[in-house]
Amino acid sequence: MIVSKQFFASGRYDVVIKIGEVKRKNSSPKDPIRPIGMVLAIWTYAYRWVQAPEIQAKDFITDIPLYNPHLNRHGYNANEYWSEIDFPEFGKNQNMEQELYNTFMQNKHQSRKYSTSSVIDGQYHTMTTIWRTHLVPMPDLKDEQFIKYGGYYWIQDKQVNYENYLGQPFKKLSKDNYSVYKGKSATHYIDGKFVGSNLQWVPSMAGQLNIGVWFPEWGGEEPWAESFISVASVKVWQYNDPGDVHGILTEDILSNMDQKGIPSTR
Repeated sequence: MIVSKQFFASGRYDVVIKIGEVKRKNSSPKDPIRPIGMVLAIWTYAYRWVQAPEIQAKDFITDIPLYNPHLNRHGYNANEYWSEIDFPEFGKNQNMEQELYNTFMQNKHQSRKYSTSSVIDGQYHTMTTIWRTHLVPMPDLKDEQFIKYGGYYWIQDKQVNYENYLGQPFKKLSKDNYSVYKGKSATHYIDGKFVGSNLQWVPSMAGQLNIGVWFPEWGGEEPWAESFISVASVKVWQYNDPGDVHGILTEDILSNMDQKGIPSTR
């Protein structure tokens, strides 16, 4: 897995990749351009676990500003702040032509399947995603309903409809005047051609860019010994949309590749 050190939010992401190879070797998959059993993904990701004392878990807690009782993970007295966009995730059930474009925002998740058949030819292709965020006004809120943390404002009142903000932070515009930070869209392209969009549960919180492969059970058996994923280039243009949230999800994901691109663990 390759991981960016920087955290990104809204912007254009271009990753040029090649899946498999045209020529077959004895150790290669039977069809060398389809390394079935292996799941390849390009994704942005960031996560934060916020624990609350059990005795206080049903309420907001001033000393733990990020804790929201509406986001309580059942049985754990904790919140999961989760920001992820997959563009895409190849190889579920050994299908390499209809792939998963997913968004994750806290405990919400949208999964879409779009055609990626043009990528499965053993050649290089450009996978592009454009991530947008925005500020959405929420009227009738008062200063006393918020607490400030990390440069953002967080709801501290159960009377505010959780479905309108889903644990996201707010920006204070003036006295008793707030807008919520929200993801707007993730729009996907292959070689410059429109593939599809995610319009639900798009995150606003910045994450690290990841490129990786793994072998989950849902990818099926891999009847081969060796295959290749090649990455030619990675480019990110940051848009700095007004709905971007930086500095809240900060846990660094460690790459397991050395400086020469050799996996440090297998």
